[in-house]
Amino acid sequence: MIPVFDYSAATLLMALGYTPTNLQFQVFGVSDAQAPENDSLIFVKTEITSALIAGVKNCIFFAKENSGFDEGALNNSYVVYCASPKECYANALLHIAAQTPKAQITPKDGRFISADAIIGTGTVIEPFCYIGANVHIGANCRIGTGTKIKDNVIIGDNVTLGENCLIGIDDADVYRPANGSCKTVPHCGGVKIEDGCLLLAGAMVAAGSTCTTVIEKNSMVGMYGMVGHNCNVGAGTLIGGFANLGGHCHIAPNAYIGPKACLSNRIQVGEKGYVSIGSVVLKDVDAETSVFGNPARKCLR
Repeated sequence: MIPVFDYSAATLLMALGYTPTNLQFQVFGVSDAQAPENDSLIFVKTEITSALIAGVKNCIFFAKENSGFDEGALNNSYVVYCASPKECYANALLHIAAQTPKAQITPKDGRFISADAIIGTGTVIEPFCYIGANVHIGANCRIGTGTKIKDNVIIGDNVTLGENCLIGIDDADVYRPANGSCKTVPHCGGVKIEDGCLLLAGAMVAAGSTCTTVIEKNSMVGMYGMVGHNCNVGAGTLIGGFANLGGHCHIAPNAYIGPKACLSNRIQVGEKGYVSIGSVVLKDVDAETSVFGNPARKCLR
């Protein structure tokens, strides 16, 4: 979890119309119900086991009414029950965002960089780049012309972002409030790009909506490749140009996703899995397995 805010749990719950007692903790970010972390807001989509929640503390859970949530397993946390937990979760994030000070952007030499951005030694920020709040960029990186890095992004050392990349953007994690309009959950999970990664021109990485989107070390995203919200891309993975990873995909280390391949939401690709060019992946891909076609099927390399 990337800390993206610092907010009183009691204050937040009272703003949402609840009256908690004896909640003396702060929340700092968001985490996933299947991998909950301390001090976070957690949207519970379906079920969550007692074993998962027993190990975490200082959390606010958003769950459906009559969901059978085991409150006895809670450790100094609070459950908000509502008919639409995703909408309640989104409202909480919108409230926090409204209270959070905006980035103080300073234009300089054709670059627009937040006053609190941390930029490592030897890193080059080319003209017409935008660097948002709570961004840490390591040493010896290159940020290509026209790239936009939104808030709450961590970039390691020796990372190259090509021209016009979009990092930390909102992706479609949608819900419908009572008026029937289409809304997306605020993406407060942030992005982490580890050491040695290469993202070519136009690559896009969406911020997480319930956890951090992660690209592990020495991976590549080709031109106009898209990594969706809450994805985890394993170390040494190659993602071809114009490939598209839906939300919540998990790619094991040293996998290959071919150019123009499309992965549906919540797809898992095993270690050294191989997705051929143009494939449409609707089912998980086993380790050291190749798939090809629409829909993708197992094949020989």
